[in-house]
Amino acid sequence: MNAQAGGDALSISARNFHLRSPSLRTLLGCFVVAALVACGGGSGGGSTPTGVGASAKPTAAKPLAADPLDARLNATLAAVKAKAASNTAPREVDAQEKAGEQAKPDSDPSYEKSIDLGTLGGSFSLAYAINDKREVVGVAALPSGDEHAFLWRGGSMIDLGTLGGSGSIARDINSLGQVVGYSDTATIGEQHAFLWQNGSMIDLGTLGGGYSVANGINDVGQITGTAATVTGDTHAFLWANGVMTDLGTLGGPASFGRAIANDGRAVGGALNTSFDEVAFSYKDGLMTALLTLPGGTFSEATGVNLAGKVVGLADDGVTLHAFAYKNGAIQKLQTPGRPAGASEEAVGVDDAGTVVGSAYASDGGSRAMVWNNEGEGRDLSNRLKDAPASIALGIGMTTGDIVGGSNPNKVDFHAFLIKRKAP
Repeated sequence: MNAQAGGDALSISARNFHLRSPSLRTLLGCFVVAALVACGGGSGGGSTPTGVGASAKPTAAKPLAADPLDARLNATLAAVKAKAASNTAPREVDAQEKAGEQAKPDSDPSYEKSIDLGTLGGSFSLAYAINDKREVVGVAALPSGDEHAFLWRGGSMIDLGTLGGSGSIARDINSLGQVVGYSDTATIGEQHAFLWQNGSMIDLGTLGGGYSVANGINDVGQITGTAATVTGDTHAFLWANGVMTDLGTLGGPASFGRAIANDGRAVGGALNTSFDEVAFSYKDGLMTALLTLPGGTFSEATGVNLAGKVVGLADDGVTLHAFAYKNGAIQKLQTPGRPAGASEEAVGVDDAGTVVGSAYASDGGSRAMVWNNEGEGRDLSNRLKDAPASIALGIGMTTGDIVGGSNPNKVDFHAFLIKRKAP
């Protein structure tokens, strides 16, 4: 995430990210922001968020200096807010109708109703990850409007603070309660990856540049993420025992570490020599490109389990799809009732093979999704009462609990937890 001129604080809910990677820049122009920009860009008709919607592919572009997930989330939240602003005031629901709604039987055999995790006193929060103790981490707004990493445990939301700046985001938590993410530092314009443990936030440093973000941590304390190098390129890293190792790329100038399994396998996306982002798996010093969908050139891995099942998003030449990859085969996950122009993203997979993510409509709407081990999907709307938009961002590796964000007040997102029912 880039700090803009003048020392703007790190923010997931409001900032327009400066996208410089050509494949991702084009991707985001076609992703969930159809309510804001036309896919492919152009010189006329409406405003365009910075860096989004460009259609040309430069032959020599600087890599993205922010994590792709943040950019997609920023676009999603902007589209949801734009859609909400364009709608008329919500219809009043009388007491009889509300009573009838509450009397409907709860027919979902798998998940409980969602829990709103609240905020840190502001109006916004998102949950990114959950461990098997049902400890949840994410980002939440303070009364001041700054946004801080949080740890939610036992019904209470704890502010994890920052590395000296005004903002921070928590991305993952392991079974030991170690939390990773990134934060503004005291130096204006810099964000660094952090490890939070035993009440203290530790700066993990960078690969020589001014930026890093930690996205995933496994149960032995290995961390993966993305960091700027001394040349200004952006590379995936593996951090272990106090040492940050550059994982390299697939021939292009950038790579992004997104998740790591307990066996040390890291996954993410990397630019190849054609400047296309391709999903990768990294193990024992070797970065391997995974398959893309037929007809497509883009893919990004966002989650991996101990069995080696990798999930993410990929294009087929027309739109974006959630995918699962295992044993050398890539599977397009199925979304029932998928309208034309829709897109999906898978963000996590548990040890049973259950996948979570989101589906996005061309008008800016979004809904949290879950796919079973066979790739059959359904949305979680009936678990998120009175929330017209939602996104799922994480899943418990053994519990199958789901976290993310939804907008119960029709505008601002709040972090949620959906517990999986005991079998």
